[in-house]
Amino acid sequence: MNNRLGTLTAVVMTVMLSVAGCGGRQSQPIAPGPAGMALEQTDRSVVFDIQPVSTRGTAPPDSKTWLASYRAGGKVAKFRIEMTLPKLSPKSPVAFGNGVFYRESGSDPSVLLQDLKAALQASQPVPAAKKVAKLTFRTAILGLKLSQDSVKPTIAGAFASNPPGDWIATKLFFNEDDEVFLNLNPATGKGEFSLKDPDYGDAVVRALASVL
Repeated sequence: MNNRLGTLTAVVMTVMLSVAGCGGRQSQPIAPGPAGMALEQTDRSVVFDIQPVSTRGTAPPDSKTWLASYRAGGKVAKFRIEMTLPKLSPKSPVAFGNGVFYRESGSDPSVLLQDLKAALQASQPVPAAKKVAKLTFRTAILGLKLSQDSVKPTIAGAFASNPPGDWIATKLFFNEDDEVFLNLNPATGKGEFSLKDPDYGDAVVRALASVL
């Protein structure tokens, strides 16, 4: 319990210090976003497509589900994202929830995993992991209705609350020490995995390789 409390406290501190850590991203705009903002893929992120999926009452009432797809190198990787989206309180900069990645049949994640390895600065080869049907994770919801802003960010992962936008900024925990940013924009149908810390790269790629 003390370890988990320490982890959650560290998350809050990370969010409060995020202004100093996100201003140096070198990026290339690849698609227009809301209010003239550009969706940016950098050497520290992997951008993919998302579309909403109806769960017909099988998911928790405060959750959303998207089918994600990544097309590159002649390969198509597909997976589902299910995530609870608890409301943020004005008294707290983050809210905590749960999520699940689901494996999709017919997916070829070979290129996606190599691109994730590079973006998350993993040092080990992509493992030939035993496949699982689903991978659960904990979430820290860092912000809702955000715009992407690599110049003057206010939220971890180069996002800003002013002007408002359609991005949902989250941080995922597979274990207490395995973290990665997952940011979603349902309005434009885009999502991205983004580097949290190079020290987590190998563990995060290993976890994702089991379900992608």
